[in-house]
Parts: sequence; structure tokens; C-alpha cells
Amino acid sequence: MKRKFLQYLIVGWLTFITAIPMANANTLEVVKQTSENLYDDVLCDFSIYFGKDNLLDLGAVFLGIGIMANTGIDRTLSTGWQKGIRSHFTDSFFQVPNGIGKFNYVATYLGTIAIGHWQSDTIWGNTLYQWGYRSIRTLLLVGIQDPVYGWLIGNGRPNYGKESSKWKLFNRGGKSGCSGHSFNGAIPFITAAMMTDEPLLKFGFYALSTLPALSRINNNAHFPSQVILAWSLAYLSARSVDMSESARDNCPVRVLIMPTQKGGMIQASLSF
Repeated sequence: MKRKFLQYLIVGWLTFITAIPMANANTLEVVKQTSENLYDDVLCDFSIYFGKDNLLDLGAVFLGIGIMANTGIDRTLSTGWQKGIRSHFTDSFFQVPNGIGKFNYVATYLGTIAIGHWQSDTIWGNTLYQWGYRSIRTLLLVGIQDPVYGWLIGNGRPNYGKESSKWKLFNRGGKSGCSGHSFNGAIPFITAAMMTDEPLLKFGFYALSTLPALSRINNNAHFPSQVILAWSLAYLSARSVDMSESARDNCPVRVLIMPTQKGGMIQASLSF
């Protein structure tokens, strides 16, 4: 898995840097500026995500899924779906959403950033750039949290024998905690939903973002609390990126990297 991720990353980055010359002859300068902007924007994303308001929402999510996982609600919902809803039709229907959830999007995001940068003077090019740029920042935010929660919650999966959804704090042997398929498949759709003001499109994208999560419940691969946590992490992270984009000037953390004759200078500021 790590090797495949690295392969996608290399292919995506090569696509990015080979597309840049078509937009600007000074390739190194463009790459340098892009890297600086990404670093600055990611810091802003993190500062908003780990701000008081967002942490309160995250705390509410953990309260809800904690109740589900540790009171038997998880097992009841999971068993109810398997016995009352799952069928040959749902197995066929959720094959595509399940595939969407396990697809490696890194190369896709980097590729759309490159194409969007190349066609930045067009509406569709700007849209592609923004979608890829926001999505990869959202993936970074969720990605660093996923292994932490897996170790922190340390619960099991319904398809592993008699494993329970009850939390076993700091259990390194835990097989879940958070559904990677669910947040990975939700990010591209949630990002798209937050980029449009058209109500029908927004609703449609949000509805599509839930299908990879539902596919994991249908396949008996995760408990409901685990997919709810994953989708919530994707939503809260994408919302932080969206807020970062719309209120950049008010971001509490700003970092500027300025070149000098002897190297470079970093200027950082923190507003209260």
C-alpha cells in the first residue's frame, strides 16, 4: 500500500511539473511559488481546524459515536442492515461507491492542479485547480488524524468474528476506529459541494459523498460509528479548507518565505 501511494505521488508530481512549462517558462520559479503558497495555506487550514469552534464540533461527533460504539447501538444497526436491508441489489449497487472509496486520489488531485494551472485563464481550468488544490489539502488534514484515531479508539470490525465496536483506548491491535474508504471517497464530493452555490448540485454532491460510507456498512466492513467518524472528519476538514479560502486575510497564522541573496528568510505572524 505504501509503495502504491508513493508511485501515485511520483506520477502526479511529474504530471504537475511537466504541465507547468506550458503556462510559464520560468518553471523553477512557479514551482517555488506554488510550494510556498501550499505551505502557507496548509498552516492556515490546520489553525482553523484545530481552532475552538471546530474542536467543539469534533467533540460533539466523538460524543455521538462514543455512545453508539459503547452501548450496543452500533451492533444493532449493523445487524439490522445485514438482515433487513442487504441484498443482491445493494451488493451490486454499492460496488462502485466501494471502489470510489479505495481509489488513490493523490495523482488525480495533482493532475487537476497541473491542468488547472495550465488553463487558469478559463472558468473550467480555474475550477479544476481549486477542486484539486482544496481536495489534496483536505486529504492531508484527514490523513494525519486517521492513524491516531485508529490507535486511540482501538475497536474492531463487524466482519472479524466476534469483535466488538466498544472502544479499547490506546489499543495497538485495534483493526479500525475510522473508515479510510469512507473519508477517502467523501472528500472529492464534499469539496465539490462546498465550491458550488447551486442548491441541487450541492445536495447531490453531499448525497454522493455518503455512498462510500454506506458501502462499508453494506459490506459489513465497518460499524456505523466508524463511517460516521470518517465522513465527519472529511466534512470538518473540507470546511476548514473552505473557510481558509474565503477568509485568508483573517487567518490567525501567516507564514511568508522571502528569498534573499544568501538564502531565504521566514516571516511568521500569529494574530489573536
